[in-house]
Order: sequence, then structure tokens, then C-alpha cells
Amino acid sequence: MVNYWLTCLDNKQLKMIELNDIINDKRISTLDEFTSKFKSKEELKSFLIKNNYIDSSFLKSDICIIYKANKKINYLEVLYGNMKKYTEYDYLLHTMYSLTSDVDFLNKLIERYSMVNQRFNTQFSNILSLRYYVNVLKSDQVNDDLRENVYYIIENIIKKATTKSSDLKIEGYKENYRGLRDLGLFVYGYINKKEKQIKKYNNKEKTDNDYKNHMNMTFESLDSELLFPPNSSEEDMYLKYLDELESIAEEETIIDDKGHPYCR
Repeated sequence: MVNYWLTCLDNKQLKMIELNDIINDKRISTLDEFTSKFKSKEELKSFLIKNNYIDSSFLKSDICIIYKANKKINYLEVLYGNMKKYTEYDYLLHTMYSLTSDVDFLNKLIERYSMVNQRFNTQFSNILSLRYYVNVLKSDQVNDDLRENVYYIIENIIKKATTKSSDLKIEGYKENYRGLRDLGLFVYGYINKKEKQIKKYNNKEKTDNDYKNHMNMTFESLDSELLFPPNSSEEDMYLKYLDELESIAEEETIIDDKGHPYCR
């Protein structure tokens, strides 16, 4: 069995955190159950420092999960409270259903499983079918039958990713929590990144619009004050308007060589 460790990473130095009095084994599912009680990295580290699992020198350190495979140390993302739902089969299934019109997501999903050697790639047939669907989606020719078929493809991708054996029953995902976790955090990472991009764009739009509105109000205020100073009566404003028309007419009037005025 693979052992997983919660670890602080500081200046490329690993500090493996002993949590034996909190969790009774080193399975990834058990570790996730513990870390998902916290909303963020800061909240988790605050708990660990307060209870003397790490000292305050690690306050600014990164925190991750490590495990050893093929004689190498590998790193995993820590799972926090808002990420836990992505490791639930039904939630993940319906979330991926909702992304079946998102070409960018589907291409990233295809890329994820295309990196595996074809000989060992249990997702090969699913990826071929998904590629065909994406090509049709780009041409805007998706019909109800094809839409229904892509739901089947997505469901099969999840089952294959979360099942160790050839048994693809709906509950088969329980046999491979790590597969469910990896796929779930892949989907979470995509959605989280997209939401941040949208938020950044909306903030920029708001800033631009606020600036434009501010400048328009400034110019309107300046124009108004220049043309009609504060406390001007209607008669004053009308006389000022006539004076400006007269000065414009004088500037535009030219005398020709015969002494006749004309306006250009």
C-alpha cells in the first residue's frame, strides 16, 4: 500500500508532519478527510502551528502531500473543504455533464488521457469518441442523439478512471479513490482557473467603465462651468451665448479684394 504524507516545503526542504494522534493510517482518503475540514492552506497551517505539529518558521511555507512511487518522491495537491465535493462521484458526473459544450475543457480532458501509452490506455476508445464529438461541436452540428452519446462517454471516462477492475458498476469508483480524486481535482482546477479569469476580466471592465464615467462627468462639469459659471441667471447665460456667436461670426468673416464681406 502507498503511504501519503502531509508535508511542509520550505526552501526545497521537506518537513513530514506526523499526525498519528489524528489519523490512524496513511491512505490518501484518510488524509483528505482530515484536510477537507479546513477552508484554506492558511487555516490548516494555523491549526498545525497552534497544536505544535509544525513550528511558526513554516508559516510562509507551502504545504503539499508526498508519496513515493518508482523510487521517486511525487507531489499531490492538498484537498480543502471547497474541493471535497469534486471527489464525490455524482457531483463530479453532473459537473462534467455541464461542461460538454465547453470545447476548451473537452480538449484538455482529451489531452490528459492522450499522454498515456495507447497500449495501457484504458480510455483510448472514449478519447477517440470524444475527439469526434468536439469536431462536430466546433461545426455547430450537435443533435440530441450526439448530445446523449457524449453523456455516455463522460460517464464511461469517470468509471474507467475510478475503477481498478474491469467491473464498471456505478459503485465501482469506491475501489479506486485515488483515480476519483485525480480526475475530480483536474475538473476543479479547470473551473477554478476559469472563474478567476472571468472575475479578473469583469473587474477590469468595471475599472475601465468607472474611469470612463468619471472622465465624462469631469468634462461635462468643466464644460458647464466654462459656459455657465455658478450663480448665472438665465438672462446672463443667454447674453453670453449671443456674445459667443458674435465672436465666432467675426472670426469667420473675411473681406475680399473688393471690400465685400463673406464667411468661410
